[in-house]
Amino acid sequence: MKKFLPVSIIGLIVVALLIISGCNNPSTSTNTSNTGCSNNFPGLETEEFLKGIARYRQYQWNASNVRIRAELQTEPGYEDARACWYSIEQLKEFICEIEKNKPDSVGELGIRFYYATYPDTQRHVVLFHAGNFTRGAKVNVGMRHTLFMVPTFRDKEINVDFYSTVLPGPESRPVKNLNIKTLTNPDWDTYMKTQTRLLVLGGVYKTNASGENQGNMCPPTCPNPPSTISKADALYPDGVITKN
Repeated sequence: MKKFLPVSIIGLIVVALLIISGCNNPSTSTNTSNTGCSNNFPGLETEEFLKGIARYRQYQWNASNVRIRAELQTEPGYEDARACWYSIEQLKEFICEIEKNKPDSVGELGIRFYYATYPDTQRHVVLFHAGNFTRGAKVNVGMRHTLFMVPTFRDKEINVDFYSTVLPGPESRPVKNLNIKTLTNPDWDTYMKTQTRLLVLGGVYKTNASGENQGNMCPPTCPNPPSTISKADALYPDGVITKN
């Protein structure tokens, strides 16, 4: 299969991560008040928000569809994903694990989003009602983009990825590791040979019998209109020129 570099811009999930506190236990969260919020979230202007979604459709999304259809001969009507949904509980749990398993004496924690693409044969179980799909229905997500989220910490002026490993099995949990060198520069060859799991959010839980997906994409599983995407498309049917 030819390698394909996905082009994806997803803003909604960033907002979701910024507004949640991360841990159920307030004593383990950072930079939050007793209510879990700092009360200084700036938000995003409505026009900027909708134009950004329309601009992505006009440039990156359309180009992605054309290339994938031509090179990989996908199913008729193939459309790449334009959004990715995660539950609040998944995000809270992920942030909590980052805070619990961070290296000692490091700077500000963060999350880096890597754009990724499912294999061309990948399917997953839809976990919610969306459009014509119902809970438990399998849909094809092959060659659609998704997000992989990786923990980071601030080292001087640089945000550095760090990779805690996760014990496999039904009671899987991250392994506390204080070795900065191992966390930031893991033995990738050994990890791949041993199928080591990382503290990364995204993709499908392979050890979960239900095939639970950590991030549902739209398409193929979009909410019924009216939705954010349908509103942006209606307001800017011809897209938005790059200077606006």
